[in-house]
Amino acid sequence: MCGGGGNLTLKISIISDVGKEKYIEEAFRNNRLLCIVASVFCLAVEGFNIIRVLFGSDSGLNTLNNRIYFGFYTFLLVCSILYLIYDRQKEKSFRKGNRISLIYIGIVLFWNTCLNIYDIFRSDHVHVTMASTMLVAFSALVIVEPVYGLIIIWANYFIFMTAAQISLFSGDGINYTLTALMASVICIVRFRHICIELDQSRQIHEIGEKLHTRRFWLTKEQYDLISQNAGFITFQWDPEKDKLVFSKNWRDFFENDYEIPRFSQFLNSCLTIEDAEKKKIRECMEAVRRGAAYQKFEIKLLTRGNIQRWFKIQVACQRSSSDESMMYAIGFMNDITKEKEQLIEFQKNATLDATGLLNKASIGDCGRKWLESLHLKSHRIAMLILDMDDFKNINDTYGHPCGDHVLKQVADIMVKYAPENAKIGRFGGDEFMVLLKVGEDTAYISEYAEKVIRHMADICWNGQKIETGCSIGFAVTENAEWDYEKLYQCADEALYMAKKAGKKRVCEFGKYEKYPENGNDLS
Repeated sequence: MCGGGGNLTLKISIISDVGKEKYIEEAFRNNRLLCIVASVFCLAVEGFNIIRVLFGSDSGLNTLNNRIYFGFYTFLLVCSILYLIYDRQKEKSFRKGNRISLIYIGIVLFWNTCLNIYDIFRSDHVHVTMASTMLVAFSALVIVEPVYGLIIIWANYFIFMTAAQISLFSGDGINYTLTALMASVICIVRFRHICIELDQSRQIHEIGEKLHTRRFWLTKEQYDLISQNAGFITFQWDPEKDKLVFSKNWRDFFENDYEIPRFSQFLNSCLTIEDAEKKKIRECMEAVRRGAAYQKFEIKLLTRGNIQRWFKIQVACQRSSSDESMMYAIGFMNDITKEKEQLIEFQKNATLDATGLLNKASIGDCGRKWLESLHLKSHRIAMLILDMDDFKNINDTYGHPCGDHVLKQVADIMVKYAPENAKIGRFGGDEFMVLLKVGEDTAYISEYAEKVIRHMADICWNGQKIETGCSIGFAVTENAEWDYEKLYQCADEALYMAKKAGKKRVCEFGKYEKYPENGNDLS
């Protein structure tokens, strides 16, 4: 199972060992909960959208655009209601329930793709953020066999790229393609880890069954045999003697001896284990003493060469056949450092866009978190919104590759001259956002914005300077009652005033008298 037989061989062998029904049961419980949450959320959101179209719009259903949106909202609302009605049925198998959940998830994903395509045709601006987020969310949250997961991911990818007429070599095309590839890898890796986890649980259960009628303590040779076949470090702990014994492959990672007598004393005095990790170990030991049947947690330990590595710990309890009141523990340590690093890299990639800045979702989350904690801090929050002036002319004159180059150069300029601790993101096609934590002095905000505008004049394409400019509006919270939406609305209003004043300008919310219309620009 650990050899190089490929993904297909791994899939078949793992599902065969664990049992198909066990996997389907696990997938059903996960996917059903996800679908219930999504259905309730869709009922609230789409119900509100339908009311907004019918009663919040002057034109109602008299325009084609409103009728199309009404159709989108109604379709998803009906699908969500039908799923919740089906879920109320008591007589349903895990297999059928999981199949219905996957169908509903596929419908939601396809619905989101179609809605994004329509938004692009309607606004004439390409936005792949929501489509990318949905692909990553699908691969990270849904338990599905890779063959079906990849079909869903790539079907939505090709439909979106084709219908929205996105060039594969444009910035948005490359970004969305990389996201689809990343989602595919997450789907495969997550399926593999779930199957391995189920297999490990089965092995622990079988060991417990075999040892139920006899003394739990195994020889080192038996533990070595298990480790060689399963690929983990194994250990056993006697709570009464407080003695911990590891298998031989323990020394592949650590300098300590195989046997650690008075383990509690060793743990308290050990300087290489962080306090947070010690707490996890102590909680596990207490659970063993209480007779907890099974535990699982992840822990970070310092290994040979002063290298921090992540391990997944699984512990099972066993009663002694000679004394039912005595509990022993058998455990498995599996090195998951590579998987942790991959997950961190996936999460990092999921927060960035093609320019290397935070994407819309990430910069928005950052702003909301900052605003939520505003009442606990003495500082204020500033938001700058940068919008390119006449960016469409650049694409039309020099082509989209030039436009992508300009956006990357703008991002580099914003990062180069940004104040310390600034959070910078790309909010849309040619719109950027900067978040700052500020004190009473806010003069440097205007200085930073003006410096960005001036340096845009130096952007070149194939050795030729390009007429590049932008307008910037910014706002600063006035009190702790401001939320993200209000701050964004004020900064956006300031941006509008900067555009109205003749472009290539900086405008602060509430101080428009400083920016007369058609005054001197900063170019």
